[in-house]
Amino acid sequence: MSTTSNELPLHDIVTQTTAGWWPLAWGWWLLIVALFSLAIVATILLVRYLKRRRGMRAVNQLLTSPPASISEVSLRLKQVLMLKHSRTSIAQLSSNQWSALLLSHLPDSQRALLGEQLTPLIEAQYQPQNPALVEAYHAWSLKWWQLAQPQFKREVANV
Repeated sequence: MSTTSNELPLHDIVTQTTAGWWPLAWGWWLLIVALFSLAIVATILLVRYLKRRRGMRAVNQLLTSPPASISEVSLRLKQVLMLKHSRTSIAQLSSNQWSALLLSHLPDSQRALLGEQLTPLIEAQYQPQNPALVEAYHAWSLKWWQLAQPQFKREVANV
């Protein structure tokens, strides 16, 4: 029996279906996890950098521009201390707790001397503004920063 080409039992041409995007191959999952981890690390580093930068701006302001009031000096000191402590823990401090926190950052040898100088300056916050007291508190804060700076640099580097 002879068959011609028209009579051959041929089937229609079937094209291969394209591979779908789901489920993802394991390489894509690794890439997604790596990018997500990188985003988390970058966010943490950015937050630390911004916090440190804000604190260093507060330090520069404390050191360079003259304050207008005792409250402004305290505000600048609080901004510097926010490098190490949370905003809420600093905001709720009373006068005695505030002075104790400031003195805790000083070396033991200087704590008593600067503590005696600090007490009248803190109490002057609630009295009419006296430019001499403002200048004395600012000078005290500069001395405080000079003594507390080495400890701050070590601890803030770990933040």
